[in-house]
Amino acid sequence: MAGNSSSDEDSPPVRGPLKRGNACLNCRKYKRKCDGIKPICGTCDGVMPLQDSCAYDVGPPQTRTQKYKEKIKALELDIERLQLQNQAVARRDKRTSLFTSSTTPISPTSSNTSSSSSNSSVLGSTSILFDEGGPTAFTHNPADPNGYIHSLYHDSPYVRPKWMEQEDLPAPVKFHLLGLFFKYRFHCDFELYIPRFIDSLALPLDQGPHPALLNAMYAMACHFSPSSVLSPHEPFFVARAHKALSQSLAHVDRLLHFIIASALLARYYSFKGRLLEAHSLNATTSRFAYGLGLHKIPSRVWKDGEDGGNCAQHALLPRPRDAIELGERINAFWMLFTHDRAATLGTGLPSAILDEDIETPWPAPIEAFATGSVVDPETGTLRALYGPSFKALHARAESVNTLRVMGFALQARARDVAANSAADIASFHSINHAITEYVQALPPLSRLQIFDDFMLAFAHMLPCTAAIRIFKARAPVDPISHQTCMAAAQKAMRIMHMLDETDMSQSVSMFGLVCKEMYVFLEGEEARLLNVRDLYGAAAMHSERDTILRIAIKLKKMFPVVGLLITQIGTDRPLALGPCSVGQLS
Repeated sequence: MAGNSSSDEDSPPVRGPLKRGNACLNCRKYKRKCDGIKPICGTCDGVMPLQDSCAYDVGPPQTRTQKYKEKIKALELDIERLQLQNQAVARRDKRTSLFTSSTTPISPTSSNTSSSSSNSSVLGSTSILFDEGGPTAFTHNPADPNGYIHSLYHDSPYVRPKWMEQEDLPAPVKFHLLGLFFKYRFHCDFELYIPRFIDSLALPLDQGPHPALLNAMYAMACHFSPSSVLSPHEPFFVARAHKALSQSLAHVDRLLHFIIASALLARYYSFKGRLLEAHSLNATTSRFAYGLGLHKIPSRVWKDGEDGGNCAQHALLPRPRDAIELGERINAFWMLFTHDRAATLGTGLPSAILDEDIETPWPAPIEAFATGSVVDPETGTLRALYGPSFKALHARAESVNTLRVMGFALQARARDVAANSAADIASFHSINHAITEYVQALPPLSRLQIFDDFMLAFAHMLPCTAAIRIFKARAPVDPISHQTCMAAAQKAMRIMHMLDETDMSQSVSMFGLVCKEMYVFLEGEEARLLNVRDLYGAAAMHSERDTILRIAIKLKKMFPVVGLLITQIGTDRPLALGPCSVGQLS
């Protein structure tokens, strides 16, 4: 009996049947019997490839409908990736391979060129598809034998795979997320030279792109992903980016990447409607860029030599090595400027970058720096924008993005002039002259198809709202001022109606700013018309406000901050808006 009792004590306890949903994810996936033992169940423990991936679903249980919806979204993404692969095969003879093109890579040392074979194979098989708008997306790399990308989309988002905890993501996942980011990078004013950036991914971790920059890109990729399956990964990448930013500062490591990563995170916060966090991060990064001298770059033209005619020597940020690095620094500064002006216009918070401090020339496409075709702008610096020397003829030579930055500057200056009751007549004439010349410099807008078209549409709307700002106060007593405001509003609404007929998938979040300004003006005009018993005119203004709200609802799907900006209009009193109400935006 004693022997029998001893054997009973050594035998494992008998476990009853598991409750539904308590099996590990592997056993659920392969429909195997699971004993529920943690951290590794008995079934996975007996299969070597499954030992490291045994995990349990710790999140709230999903309904069958939710699971089917996620599966449908994942299958749609698989179809999209297969279509990209088919397009890549069809264009194989027409596209330019990234690693056989005549680019200017970062010069690695002999020890840096000996990267791992697995990484080299992924890099060698990855190329960029070139479309009308330039490099838009990566082809999906089929060399993914471990199924990392499949796991990214199909595994439970509440249980993070162990390979995501590594310092560097597996190459297939890295390139998949970077492909998503580059497809939507223009929304972030991202202007690094992409061929060189991709080349640098083959370098060791301490010499390639800084982890802060990579994780900021990954977070943006999850935000822009057509599938909501990646959304739960956003906080993980944001947390990793902030940790890497602290390490970058502590070790004075790749500070230009620190600035760009911080600017990307600030833009990410603004997209999510976290405006105070966005403004605080962008403001502190802007002051840090001041300390590095990015606001005082004297020229866009690269000048080789020891004197470093492009940038002042700084202990933390050495002189740029070539024209591409010079262009990346110039565009990084204007990326901060654009977000600073957008934040101040949207929230009323003070600007961190002052017009009178800026000596850096206007931005230019990074490809112009790479090819050496960039020249210094005839329009001078930002301070020359408000002087009599600013002419439309000179501004026409600049890119659409540069014109958009000019429009932001005019919008902010118009706000300051309108808000300052003590502003003299010279300030008024200065901003009025700048708006007039700026409007004449804009190319005509004939279509809304690619991202540049939407960027140009936004550039056309900025002087309209700027003119309304400076003339609106005098409009009730001055017929000419009122006529000017109405002409600007009519032009802006013509563009609004063009936007209303598109899906807005290529639009920019900044449209929310002009939507808010136009909505407030039309609301005041509608009230004025009601007071004079012009019911037909009031109904027309009401219809135009509905158009603006429809556009805002479209924008809110990708940029939640737009809903927040428009909702601010209705905080003081309820508005009778008919079919489109402010409540739809919250």
